[in-house]
Amino acid sequence: MNRDVLCYGTVLAGSVFFLFAAKDIAVTEASLASSAFFPRILLGALVALSATGLYKTVRAGAGGKGQKIHSPLLVMLGLCVGFIALLHLAGFVIATTAFIFTASLYMSADYSAKNIALMAGLGFTIAFGINYVFINILMFILP
Repeated sequence: MNRDVLCYGTVLAGSVFFLFAAKDIAVTEASLASSAFFPRILLGALVALSATGLYKTVRAGAGGKGQKIHSPLLVMLGLCVGFIALLHLAGFVIATTAFIFTASLYMSADYSAKNIALMAGLGFTIAFGINYVFINILMFILP
């Protein structure tokens, strides 16, 4: 099986799963932009992009490498889906640290020990800074 087909199929299956799981997000107010609005938009875009990528890869033929469309965008959308899933399981600080660390490391493409330590420190500092602002200034407890 083509590697691209497997990757796009896995992303498509995971995003469809999380799209249906987003129906269980508690709606805080009855409006268009409720608490479930952003995850549904994000997951809908991920479903559309991964389905398009799967279609183009299959259409290119099993013998060819296939066309890679928007692979950095798919990676970032996948990281956002992972952030939303981890936010529910591990909490804001851990999920935000993991998201900022992986996203910034992916975008930098420099995997030296110094850069990995810098990105981990950056993710940790930003996550705790945002958490501090929300708890102490805005008086709002994050999950």
